Parts: sequence; C-alpha cells; structure tokens
Amino acid sequence: MPEAAAAEGRGASLSPPRAGSAQRQGELGDEDEGEQEEDKPEQPLARQDLFVCFTNDKDLRHHETISIKASLYKGIAVRVKSLNHIWIESLLFAIESAKDLGIINLRFEECQLRKRAVARLIDFCRSTNIIESLGLIKVTFEDGQDFKRLVEAVSSNQKIRHFSVQSAAFDQDYHGKTMARCILESRSLKELDLSHVTFDDPKSFYEMANGLLNERCRLGALKLRGIQFGQLEGQVMQYILTRNKSLQTLDLSQCSTDSPENLANVFGKFDWSCNVKTLVADNLNVDFNCIVETFGEALGANLKLEGLSLKENKLK
Repeated sequence: MPEAAAAEGRGASLSPPRAGSAQRQGELGDEDEGEQEEDKPEQPLARQDLFVCFTNDKDLRHHETISIKASLYKGIAVRVKSLNHIWIESLLFAIESAKDLGIINLRFEECQLRKRAVARLIDFCRSTNIIESLGLIKVTFEDGQDFKRLVEAVSSNQKIRHFSVQSAAFDQDYHGKTMARCILESRSLKELDLSHVTFDDPKSFYEMANGLLNERCRLGALKLRGIQFGQLEGQVMQYILTRNKSLQTLDLSQCSTDSPENLANVFGKFDWSCNVKTLVADNLNVDFNCIVETFGEALGANLKLEGLSLKENKLK
C-alpha cells in the first residue's frame, strides 16, 4: 500500500487555460505581476507517491475541480480538519465519474469524519469496486461506532487490496474484533497496515490476532510499525508467527517494548516454523543486543526467509 511521502512540493498547474487567456496576456503584458498571480488557482500538494493532496476545503466543493487537479495522479489524499457529507459527496462523485482517470487510491489524513460523511463513504465502499487502497491516518470519527461500520463496508468491497488504519487508538475490544472480521471476510484484502496504533485495551490486539490465527486468513502482508509490545502482545505475536500460513511480509520497524524479553521472544520465533518470507525490522526502539543472539539462532534454522532489513539497529 503507498505510504505518505516525507517530501512535499507544489505541483504544476493542472487547471485548463481559460478561453481568451493568450490574447488577454498579449494585450495586458505590462500589467502588474501581483494582479496576475491572483488569477491563478491555489495548487494542491504533489506527492512523490503519486497522491495529490487536498488541504483546503474550498477545493472539495466542486467535483469538476477535484477531477481536474487529480487527473495526473492515481491517488487522492485529503487533509482537512473536518469532513462533512457535501465534500465527501463531491470527492466520491469525482472518482466515480472519472473511472478512466485511474484514481484507485484514497487516503484521509489528520481529519474527523462527520457521521453523514461516513455514511456516504460506506455506501461508496459497498456499491462500487473502483479503489484498490483506502487509508485512514490519524482519523477520528464523530460517532465511535462509525469506525466499525466503515470497516465492515471495506470487508464487503471486492477490490480493496490495501487497507491502512494508522495512528489510531484501539481502546475498546470491538476495535480488534472488527479488524479480525475484516481479515477473514474480505476476499480481496492482501495488505493490512496498523502502524502506530495504540492498543489501549490489550484485548483489542488479542481479538485482532484471532483473525490472523484463523486458517481462513488470506492476508499476505501486515505492517505493525511503531507498535508497543507488552507481555500479551509479545505472546500473541509468537502464536501468529508459528501458526499463520498466509503472511509473506511482516514489518515490525520502530516497535518498542517495556521489556526487551518481549521482543526477544518474538524474534526467536523466526525459525523453521515461521512462513514469513520478508521481514522488515528497522530502527527498533529496544537494545538490539538483547535480541540478536536469540534472533540469530532462530535464523539459523529458518529455510523460508528471503528478505531481511535491519536498518538503523545498532549493537553496543
């Protein structure tokens, strides 16, 4: 699934020239440059990951504006403080009416989704099969139950392959149960990103893991970047590594723990019984010396791991 790029810059103008603009420029060539700048529409931020980012709600009021500015990109990212149903309607209508543009990625960042806006997004997920990835990054909901309803709609979609819920607070066990049902019920989902999620209710991690432990799990990639591993999370992760048969890629980068033993036990399960083929564990927030011996012994018995990244982990 595409992740937010670190670098952002201004994109080239995507708006079509207005009629008579060339003639008018010739007639008013000596016009003050400041006045000419006022005629230019504000440009969206162009991302390196092929997302065009809308940060101004004025750009979301007309679907024609959205279509024009997104015409050179495969994804739309929205970063507006609060999204109502009118702006969501314009956004989704622009995607639905311009299928030939190939806008297949949709992401919401640092915003609150109002109740009627969520209802429209749920209807979009249930009734169309257009987008391939949906991201909710630091997103909050006016009604807490709307998260559950939206994830259920994602589960029923036949095309969404990448689903991201980042920097969210899972403080109720239904959060974990909802994600477990999504893992098991979706026939298209291949990658789940729960990076930087805080499992304030430990049961939510356990409930989510039940989906991964089920033999019907089809998930191929799981990202748990920045997760805090307590004793329960560590034990549950060990079961996942030994029993799950579908996971091919696992990302544990930036994970932390209150006890190095919790992560050491997890990395000790990357042995002959683990089916993961690609492991990313960059910049772990733990003394790597406490892990390296156990991890090395496990790798010595592993015949399936094909890719390993341990960047920015230093041995003292």
